[in-house]
Amino acid sequence: MRIIIAQHVGFCPGVKRAYAMAEKALESAASPVYLLGDLVHNHQAVQMLEERGAHRVDTIEEIPSRVTVVTRSHGLEKTTHEVLLEKGCTIVDTTCPRVKKVHLLTSQLEKEGFTIIILGDPKHSEIKSLVSELERSPVILSKDPVTWEHEIGSIPFSQRCVVVEQTTFPRTLMERFCSFLHSSPRSDFCTIRDTLCPETEYRQKELVAHIQEGKIDTIIILGGKHS
Repeated sequence: MRIIIAQHVGFCPGVKRAYAMAEKALESAASPVYLLGDLVHNHQAVQMLEERGAHRVDTIEEIPSRVTVVTRSHGLEKTTHEVLLEKGCTIVDTTCPRVKKVHLLTSQLEKEGFTIIILGDPKHSEIKSLVSELERSPVILSKDPVTWEHEIGSIPFSQRCVVVEQTTFPRTLMERFCSFLHSSPRSDFCTIRDTLCPETEYRQKELVAHIQEGKIDTIIILGGKHS
């Protein structure tokens, strides 16, 4: 049996950074360390942090006052950040720099008068944190192209719009939306900003290339099932 290990394997740089920040907090924090949700989508990795003393919780109500809180790399909702400060907690914000860059870009575009359209999962932590930074509710499109025309139908026709994507949104779907938009009368009023993370694309493209070249018969994925 011949086993091929993908070139882009393991945690992406953003997750490596978050994990290192959590480890540093466990080493140096003067107060107990709490993880607000799964730091990464990997039960074994989170369990290793718990074995070193971290307390993992799912809700902000479970976090006591004046402790150290390590947030998820997907971003932290604005209201959650405010509540933690009110509790006197020390916040270790591990938000991925790529995600933070999308936050800053989107907030600036909103200030410039654009209506924000987001390609992404509204239930995902990254999108929740992004939406919390905005003054007005954005339009969040589903992954179903059949519904796109209906979903953007509520936007005034002449309103300037800008499209951003969840960093892990599939590029194939993003490109399909671009084609849909270019063939729409709204194309003159809408700009698309590519905010996809290249790390996700590297892994997907490499896997597809191996399949197309007939190099593999079986795919083994090591990782969290909920990732």
